[in-house]
Amino acid sequence: MGELHYADAPWRRRVIALVYEGTNAVKAIRSLCGPTNPHNAREERPGCIRSLGTIVPLLDPNGLEIGERMDNLIHASANLEDAEREIKLWFTPADFPPAMRKYPVEVVPDGKYYFFAGGKVSTTYEPGSKCLLAPGDMAWKSDMEALGLLEDGKDAHCTLECIAAKYLINITGNGQ
Repeated sequence: MGELHYADAPWRRRVIALVYEGTNAVKAIRSLCGPTNPHNAREERPGCIRSLGTIVPLLDPNGLEIGERMDNLIHASANLEDAEREIKLWFTPADFPPAMRKYPVEVVPDGKYYFFAGGKVSTTYEPGSKCLLAPGDMAWKSDMEALGLLEDGKDAHCTLECIAAKYLINITGNGQ
C-alpha cells in the first residue's frame, strides 16, 4: 500500500479496490493490466496499465544512483481462488447487492457479539473495545469461522487485525 515508497507521506498511499465480474474475468483483467513485471510491461505491452508507472531512481546512502524502480500501478488476482481471498480482504458482504454475492455469508445470531480490543477478539464488551459484529450483521462465512477459531485461541486463515480492519473501516473516531 505504498508504505515503502511513501514512508513520510501516508496521504499518498492509496488503494482503489474493484471487483470485476463477467465471463473469463480474471483473464480479461490480467490482459488489461499487462505483464506482472512492470519493466517487461513497457517492452512487451506499451500502453497497458502496468507500462504507465513512473520510474524512480534508487539511491545508495551517498546519494548515488544504483538502479531504478518502476511502481506497479495495479494488482489483479491470478486465479479464482486468489480472487475470492482478495475480495474478502477488501469487501464485506454488505458491499454487494444480494444477487452479486458469490461467496457464503452468515448472519450473526441473536445475542452474539464480537468485540475487538488489544489485539484480541471477545464476545463480551470491555471498556475501550470496538464492536466488530452484532446480532443481525452479515459477514463472510469464512470470517465468522475465523472469529470462532481466534476466540478459542486457535490459528485461522487470516489475522484478527485483517478482519477488524475490514469491518471497522467506516467507524469514525468517536465510535460511530
